[in-house]
Amino acid sequence: MADPISVAVAAAIAGKVAESLTDAGKRLLAALRQRVQDKLKDDPNGLLALLSATQDPENPDRQVELAEAVEAAEAADPAFRTDVRELWKQVRAESTGPGTVRNTIRGDVRDGSTVVQAGHITGDINLR
Repeated sequence: MADPISVAVAAAIAGKVAESLTDAGKRLLAALRQRVQDKLKDDPNGLLALLSATQDPENPDRQVELAEAVEAAEAADPAFRTDVRELWKQVRAESTGPGTVRNTIRGDVRDGSTVVQAGHITGDINLR
């Protein structure tokens, strides 16, 4: 059985995870997808797993098959494993899904201006 990171990578490549990514995350996911495709292109079973997963992204069996193909390629090529894991780490950092807070402030905050950043707030909040 494939490890959790390979399964997550396969699900991301096959599915709609890009909808919950920033623009940078979408570019990183495209780079991850391309890296995996480049690696699997000479492996008929791996390429079939990739194509099957992208054509049927909601099918968990196709995702597991892709995850196993990615994991096999990682086992044969430690540099590929490093690339996949690093790209996945970067993709995850660009997630804007539920539970993620991303605050961006542009411009100067000075001369009596106030910036308030908060995550989950329960109860009243009073700013003066």
